[in-house]
Amino acid sequence: MILKNCRVWDAHWALHTLSPYVVVDNLSVSNAEYGIWRSPTEHHVYNKINMVDVKETNFTGGNGPRDAGLPKEIDPATLSLADDMPPQTVITSVQPDAKGKVKIHGTTADNGDVKRVTVNGQEAKALRPNFAEWEIVCDDPRAGDGKVTALAEDAAGNVEKLAHVIALPKK
Repeated sequence: MILKNCRVWDAHWALHTLSPYVVVDNLSVSNAEYGIWRSPTEHHVYNKINMVDVKETNFTGGNGPRDAGLPKEIDPATLSLADDMPPQTVITSVQPDAKGKVKIHGTTADNGDVKRVTVNGQEAKALRPNFAEWEIVCDDPRAGDGKVTALAEDAAGNVEKLAHVIALPKK
């Protein structure tokens, strides 16, 4: 699990993860009972952790100390992490126009940089960085099989294994 640039406020437990391998980079916590709650930190990496008005920063539970303090910071840039997870894409809207075209919007998420998003084999245009929002204008798929298929590829070469496919009703 990789958690980057996260802010948590007015929380009971700011971070509680049972994942065996975790990278937390730039976490800000404000007004919480516990910062890190009962998380096994043996194979975790923490960097740039800031806690304000947090009663217990690192509650280990069990037989450990009541408040172990913040874990040792390690810069994630010094690690050799492999991006082996493909992106995930969702089609959020399909809007037909009077000229026989459709405007398709969607979103894509990945743990690294997204290289491209394709819709029915054509490349979409990024509206926000990293294809967090994208669009494409293409021929109306209802003239054919009516399917819209969107998938992404990230900079590491991982291609989405399960494309988002929607079937539009025939005209």
